Amino acid sequence: MQARSECYAGRMSSPASQTNHTAPSGGSLPAIGFMLLATLTFTVMHAAIKYLSTEPVAGAEPLHPMVIAFFRVAFGMIVIVPFILRDGWGLFQTKRFGMLGLRAVLNACAMVMFFTALSLTTLTAATALGFTAPIFATILAMVLLREKVGWRRWTAILVGFAGTMVVLRPAVGSVGVGDLLVLASALLWGLVMIVVKDLGRTESSVTITAYMQLMMAPLILIAAVFVWSWPSLEQLFALVLIGALGGSAQMALAQALKLSATHVIMPFEFTRLIWAGALSAIVFAQLPDLGTWIGGAIIFAAGIYIADRERKTARAAGRTRPTDTT
Repeated sequence: MQARSECYAGRMSSPASQTNHTAPSGGSLPAIGFMLLATLTFTVMHAAIKYLSTEPVAGAEPLHPMVIAFFRVAFGMIVIVPFILRDGWGLFQTKRFGMLGLRAVLNACAMVMFFTALSLTTLTAATALGFTAPIFATILAMVLLREKVGWRRWTAILVGFAGTMVVLRPAVGSVGVGDLLVLASALLWGLVMIVVKDLGRTESSVTITAYMQLMMAPLILIAAVFVWSWPSLEQLFALVLIGALGGSAQMALAQALKLSATHVIMPFEFTRLIWAGALSAIVFAQLPDLGTWIGGAIIFAAGIYIADRERKTARAAGRTRPTDTT
């Protein structure tokens, strides 16, 4: 998890997000390819974050997740440079500095929570539980934006949380701090989606993304100085790689959204759990259990159904403007 993990927040703020509703269907196959590349790259980045925060590198002690988060954002700012060169400093013009700041604070907290969770739980569990972000977003939209949610989406929400219980298995006492941090970060990611949705009414996707990167770096640095340790040369190289992976994943996701509609490519986000399972076994010698696979599939299916219902409801609202949704 952009996030959903970062993935969810990136999707909402991607420069291509404004065009995915009208994307040509002819680009579906390349779009799926870019989506698979994005999910793989995000997962490799999360595996690298987990490795740096739990394993010594060339004799150096593991880095604190907050330190990793700072370098992730700092090196990730390279992504906005092409947009500044293309659009100039005018892309920073806004009258909604407060909301942009709120988004940055929420994003920073969610990122730090998720990075910390990666150091405490398995990569597959973090990935599976990260799928709850759009479910939380639906509940928050209902509470904060007064959006009406019909019985179909309520059923999907309940099914999604049932899948969460399958992953957590609280009856056998397997719920850890890392698992809870993933859920907390997913809740914040859901809130980020709501804020970005509101910002999208007046601000461009590029402006939202640029402010996110520039504001998050000092915010995370303020917290990171209390646990600061300078990375070794090998760790610094890995941190640069993490920043490059994050930027590459965002660009691949943006390209996928540009080439095809969201509902076409999002089912392939489940491959993140497949990549996570493979990397867990290869890098960390942690084999995912059956409950994680089953629960992750249930959560993901519920999230996809909710997204599909929202798409159909929005399309129907444009024609008939119904008084209720399902």
